[in-house]
Amino acid sequence: MDAVEAYLAELRDIRASGGAVPETSGYGTLATLLNDVGHHLKPKVHCFINLANTGAGIPDGGLFVANQLQKGAEPLPGQVPQRGAIEVKPPNANAREVARGEQVAKYLEKYRQVLVTSYREFVLVGYDAEGRATPLESYSLASSETDFLDTRRAAPQGRCRPRRAPRRVPQTSDAAPGADCSSAGARLVSGQLRARGSRPGRRGW
Repeated sequence: MDAVEAYLAELRDIRASGGAVPETSGYGTLATLLNDVGHHLKPKVHCFINLANTGAGIPDGGLFVANQLQKGAEPLPGQVPQRGAIEVKPPNANAREVARGEQVAKYLEKYRQVLVTSYREFVLVGYDAEGRATPLESYSLASSETDFLDTRRAAPQGRCRPRRAPRRVPQTSDAAPGADCSSAGARLVSGQLRARGSRPGRRGW
């Protein structure tokens, strides 16, 4: 079972328990996915949940590179996560709409990029070459909350074909229902973790 398959299975188990809180009960599972993927990057990327308020609110998480951590594996005091902040919403949320919101705009100004996720959708928000705030990449594991959390399903079957985007245009991939997006999802998440924030500017969407 790869990182994304394990992620899906655990979220479905949490949902099936009947005692889950839609947004926050999956924080640990999300962090495990991002850490599993980030472990294979150079430099390694580490996810930490619930950052301190440094003037833009309290992000749900942050993505730090290895040299930002102290020996106890905690971020060094005063460090801003080099790979950006994380904003998490429940699976019924539209991550693209959330990415356009004022809270994400505040995080973006502070952290230079924000990974917005509804657990089933991932949108990386940053700045384009002209310094405008824009979605840089996006990925969807399922077209609806029902498909995403259907506990009767095993790992999705079939093939997933992320669409190739023109240069400097945000990349988007939407999984067809039943598509096997485990490997493709891990690749795109790893690309989002690799991304560095660029200079701020005006909003472009």
